Amino acid sequence: YVTATARPLGELRTDPETAEFRELFAGRTCWLRMLEAEASRTVVATLAEEEGIPLGAEEVAFVIGAAGGHPGLLRGVFRLLLRARTEAPQTYGRMGLELVEEALAGDDVVRGECEQLWNQLTPEERTGLLALIHGERLPRGREERLRRLGIVEEGGKLFSRAFAEFVRHHGGGRPPGVWIDEESGEVYVDGRRVPTLTELEYRLLQTLYRRKGKLCDKYRLVEEVWGESYLDDVDDARVEKLVSRLRAKIEEDPGNPRYLVTVRGRGYRLVDARNSEVAHFQGGSA
Repeated sequence: YVTATARPLGELRTDPETAEFRELFAGRTCWLRMLEAEASRTVVATLAEEEGIPLGAEEVAFVIGAAGGHPGLLRGVFRLLLRARTEAPQTYGRMGLELVEEALAGDDVVRGECEQLWNQLTPEERTGLLALIHGERLPRGREERLRRLGIVEEGGKLFSRAFAEFVRHHGGGRPPGVWIDEESGEVYVDGRRVPTLTELEYRLLQTLYRRKGKLCDKYRLVEEVWGESYLDDVDDARVEKLVSRLRAKIEEDPGNPRYLVTVRGRGYRLVDARNSEVAHFQGGSA
């Protein structure tokens, strides 16, 4: 038999019915770690060749450092760097890899890969990662467990900068930018809980949040917030007034919004980045 599981079989099942089956794998577990540096370089080189865009040595090193040897993160960071080079060439020429570094935390693909890793960890393992992030040392057994999973390297360093940043914000508090707790309906901006939103304000923010980084035109907003039957009844002024009320609650300076931006003549977009150049790279326009 060969099995592929996120956790050892003994942690997944402890019932007598599966005991003999689990015993078949005792002492025969192969832990799949992150890719070694050379294999990571091969992955990045292959991605660059497929896109027909060669990367410099510094760019390759950046992708590997940010992603570690995680295949999904390698692809995610590479795609983000590619977007910076092709969609914002002037800003990238001025800021270089700093632009990509600042956009890592707000990228949906990168965040999604990090969330998958985080969700597979036990509460004790998450607590251990948070301790390492804050410079603490773990008991030998606990740190060894995290190294076996490939999450932590020798010396207590997390395997990638992108995942370390995710743990720092996700586990140590609310993530940066606008964040909705879907279960409680509470809204946070940079870790600060905002005043209670009205039903329409919440629906508007939820619509934008679920399409974070993407344009939402007036018709989509009306359909999602008021309902399809109101498409002919809600004019631009009514939408603008609701947007203005929402900005007053989530923006530090509603007159100069950082997160809920207007794309003139087209609609609205919710972005994460505070830096206006990063927000522009991600598609935002105030």
